Amino acid sequence: MKKLSFLLSIALIAPVFIFILAGCGTIQNLMIPYNEPPLPIFTHYMEVPDFLDREQQTLYRKAFVVYGAFWHGNDGVEYFPLKKGQEKILSDDDLALRVADLWEYEPELIINNAGYIESHGRYRDWSEFEKVNMVVFTPEYFEELNQASKKSDDGSGIIEYKHFLDFNDKLYYAPLKLERREGYAGVETDAFELISSSESEIKFNLIVYCKDDKGNLTEQPPNVFEIILTKTNNGWRFSKFYVGW
Repeated sequence: MKKLSFLLSIALIAPVFIFILAGCGTIQNLMIPYNEPPLPIFTHYMEVPDFLDREQQTLYRKAFVVYGAFWHGNDGVEYFPLKKGQEKILSDDDLALRVADLWEYEPELIINNAGYIESHGRYRDWSEFEKVNMVVFTPEYFEELNQASKKSDDGSGIIEYKHFLDFNDKLYYAPLKLERREGYAGVETDAFELISSSESEIKFNLIVYCKDDKGNLTEQPPNVFEIILTKTNNGWRFSKFYVGW
């Protein structure tokens, strides 16, 4: 079975993938706590930038989960634990089969020559999906992440479409293959380098190391990815983000 989505991606970098069930709130009213997304236990022990304050470090953990689930192989949207009272539409076996065959899965909706599948997970409503993204990303970056393109079937041009779609207030997604970086050493080896810091923006590098077949760090230069944290009217949000795998 190939590419079992975000769950297997996390399994490669952490021994346990246990989610903390969390309550809901709203972004519009910041006086009401918004505890999405639920964070796997290991994210509380993973390496995070020590030059960020505690609130910013929590935001980094949330962005790590959201980016990894939605924007680095988007079938991870199905694997969040359901909220209390949510109906379980797919059995565990049906979900595993669906994700395993995702790339050949029959589309339930076709728009602009892109095939979409309805989400049956925690974020099955568009408003909830949008909300959990907007709590960690700027609106502009969210829109940028959601833009996609591919060659037309006849090869005559490029088709623009969205990874995730609001259709009748429900969340649909176009399968996105996970392009994992070979030899990723794991979140426990991630390092961070501060580039600049001001009252309105923090820039830093995510430094990603690789390992060989024996599990030892290689001598090849690490991959370096710039991350940007921006101060907005709603607080700090990421305007650029990456994960290591």
